[in-house]
Amino acid sequence: MPSEQEMREMAKLSVLSGKLTEVQLKNLKMFPLVFFNGVTSALLDYNLEVGQPEVDYKIYKNKKNEPDIRYEMKKEKPRSFVSYRLSLEENASNDHLEKRFAALEKAVRDIFWKEVKVKVFINSNLAYESTDVR
Repeated sequence: MPSEQEMREMAKLSVLSGKLTEVQLKNLKMFPLVFFNGVTSALLDYNLEVGQPEVDYKIYKNKKNEPDIRYEMKKEKPRSFVSYRLSLEENASNDHLEKRFAALEKAVRDIFWKEVKVKVFINSNLAYESTDVR
């Protein structure tokens, strides 16, 4: 099992390359089976784009009437998400769904970063969506 440092390095690699490692993809595919009972199908969708910083600048005149350029970095908010569309058996025991969603969200964020939005659809209905990121 990869260490926490190795997981952080894999997350950085995903940002730079725009691709998931085998470990990350395997984990994402297995999470619904770990956190929910009676999963008959699980569709995974994700976008791990983190946005590009925008550089803005203004030109001022200093006391000598020379141009003085000041740069300002404006970082876009992350648009990354992981979404699951799950079909669950009707009679499957899935008590305490909020705790299951929280555990799934934590697991996803542990392999990427805390700003990843997690959505879970159960039997075609939106059942959970992270509220602490846009």
